[in-house]
Amino acid sequence: MIEIIYNLIWEKDIKDGINAYNNNTIDNNNDNNNDNKCIKCNKILSSKRNLDKHLLICKGVLNPFECHLCHKILANSGSKSRHLKICKGLSIKEHSTELIVLNNDDNNNDIIIFDPLKPYGTTLKTEHIDLEFISNLLKIKEKDALTLYTQKILDNPENRCIKKTNLHSLYSQIYNENNKWEYCYDKDIYPKFINEISNSLKNLLLLQNLDKIEINKLIEFIDHIIKDNKYKEQIKKTKLIIYNLRDLMIMK
Repeated sequence: MIEIIYNLIWEKDIKDGINAYNNNTIDNNNDNNNDNKCIKCNKILSSKRNLDKHLLICKGVLNPFECHLCHKILANSGSKSRHLKICKGLSIKEHSTELIVLNNDDNNNDIIIFDPLKPYGTTLKTEHIDLEFISNLLKIKEKDALTLYTQKILDNPENRCIKKTNLHSLYSQIYNENNKWEYCYDKDIYPKFINEISNSLKNLLLLQNLDKIEINKLIEFIDHIIKDNKYKEQIKKTKLIIYNLRDLMIMK
């Protein structure tokens, strides 16, 4: 039953975004494999299957005069250069620790505060997670359990302290201690956020009177991710979950 629920969740929540994300990856080892080369944008894909999916969404060669922040097309390189200095599509400085405030809303006060630059943890809300859900997590693969738990955590609107509206961008918005939304680079956000989610799940597991062998297997997997910084796959899935929640977020 849990596998059916899990599959339904991923079909619903990730189907729209996963192709766009996966097709953005180029296999550098196959640079000379023209069989998998897109005829629209010259991108080389890792397989014929990925090429077929890529062709469904490819819009052709990128315009060199397109602003990557707001996607406006400028007349020439000079116009683009001047435009970039004033473009408000993204107000973010080069140094990832310098955050810029924008997209604020007074109705967000219940959202938890998340600051990837501070060492102490974020208190995720877990009151909506019951024993039955935890028990079901122990019946599936450990990596799938962590992903499903991430989805469950973000089912609670108060835990939606990150916004992502573009899978191809290098930044997301976070909700800070001043009750403001700020831009921050993804590389600073997602490893810590997944760490917080992993620790949250670990703490819940330790409180349950369930099969200790199964609990320990999942805890060992979580410890492995945290200790060895094995975040890459989980980051990909977490971004997709957050991206697919974008229409439910309060945006101004």
